[in-house]
Parts: sequence; structure tokens; C-alpha cells
Amino acid sequence: MPERPGGGRPRGSARLRRAHVWLGVAFFVHCTLIVYVGCSVAGGSIGPPAAAVAAAVLTAAPMAVLLWRERRSSTAGQPWRWPASGVSAVPVHAVGVGIAAGDLLGRAGMSMWSAVPSIAAVVSVVELMPVVLAARALRRPLSADLGEIDVEIQVEIRSGARRSKRWLARDDVRLTEEQLIITVRPGPRLGYMRTIDLTDVSAVEVRPAREGDGSWFSADDGHADSPPPGDVVVVDHRRGVQILPVFEPIGFAEILRVRVERAMHMGADRS
Repeated sequence: MPERPGGGRPRGSARLRRAHVWLGVAFFVHCTLIVYVGCSVAGGSIGPPAAAVAAAVLTAAPMAVLLWRERRSSTAGQPWRWPASGVSAVPVHAVGVGIAAGDLLGRAGMSMWSAVPSIAAVVSVVELMPVVLAARALRRPLSADLGEIDVEIQVEIRSGARRSKRWLARDDVRLTEEQLIITVRPGPRLGYMRTIDLTDVSAVEVRPAREGDGSWFSADDGHADSPPPGDVVVVDHRRGVQILPVFEPIGFAEILRVRVERAMHMGADRS
């Protein structure tokens, strides 16, 4: 784990350990259920052969697909992607577990049609909850300690709509160890991206949006977005000034300042 510019361990290391614990719990539960289904199939405790094959395939295949996807595009340092990765694999896996356990419950007199969905729902919640908690440990609350650990921070952009909701936001800002990446999506098939190197940033402040601010984002084709009312993050950099109307601007600004300091420190070490 990298040290802080001034020496010592990063302040966010406790949050990183907490995230790793939750991911370990999710992995243990997932593997335990795979072993359970495998033993049930091998022991012949699942009735019809077709049900046994379906349970084995549905239980094991999602993990194999998830590992393949991780090799192609790793999410290790992107906690904001972890819940979506879990949702893409866990429900199918849970259905396989439901078939294996549902067959046993069916022999006890419970209908398979009611047993499988019920078990699958419970398994999905049990497996997804640790993943969500692991991601949350590295996403909320936004504070300066997150700037000291090597994870990508994603914050949603507030829209001009009244009572803008975070989960409805289409635009976002991602903060890596080296860059600020702004993504604007005016439509499902249209998107813009702008990057700012952290070594080019000279100042970061939080202030209320002003009428004279103009557009916080504009593209060459004429698309432009004005900042909604409320506090915004203002980033002074080598090419100009970038306004970011993000949710939780104070916390994000704290993280950004730490990342800028780290980038400057690393740049000085290289030179």
C-alpha cells in the first residue's frame, strides 16, 4: 500500500480493510454455495438429471463469466462498479442454488414453483449485501481520507431539474490517481468526455453557483449545460476553469485536493 506524501500509512486504510472484509464475506458465501450445489449434484440428491445439470451450470457459470470479464476489464480499483458486477452474476447463480435446494424442499412437500424463487431471492440478498457494503465503504461518506488510497472515485453531477436525485443522474465525474474525467450523457447514444490532468490543477474551491458562471460544460457541436443552483466545485487548471456541480461538493473537493497533492508529489519524485 502506498505511503502518504509526508510518510505513514494512508488514513483511508481502515476503510480499505473494511471493504476487503466485506468482499471476503461475499466470496466465502458464493464459494460455499457452489460447493453445496456441487456436492448435491455429485451425491445424486437432486432429482431429475435435467434439474441437476441446470443447478450445476447456473451455479458455476456466473462466476466463470465474472472472472473472464475481470480479466478483460478489472474493477478492482473501481468500487462504484462492484454492485453492477454483482447484479450481473448473483441472480443467475441464486437460481441454480434455488433449484438444488428447491428439489429437496419439494420432496418435503413444498412446491418447486414457490421454493425456487423464494430461495433465489434470499440467496441474492445474502450475496449482494456484502458487495454493496464493500462498495459503500469506499464511496460514502466522501472525505479526504479517500484521496489517499488507490481507488477510483465517482461522483454524480446534479442536473438543473428540481430535487435532482443522485440515482437518476446521467452525468458523472471520476477521479483517478492522475486525472479528473468528466462524462456528460445528453442522450442514450450521445456522450462527451473531458479529462484534466491533476498535475495541471492549481486550485480547488467550493462556492455557490453564480449567474455569471455561464455553462459548466460545453461541446464543439453546441451542446452546453448550465450549473444548477447550489454549491459547486471550481477547479483552476492550466487550460482554464472547470465548474463541477456535483453531489457532496465539499467532500469531493477535499478528496480532489489530496489527489492533486499526491500527483504533484509523485511528479516531483519522478523528476
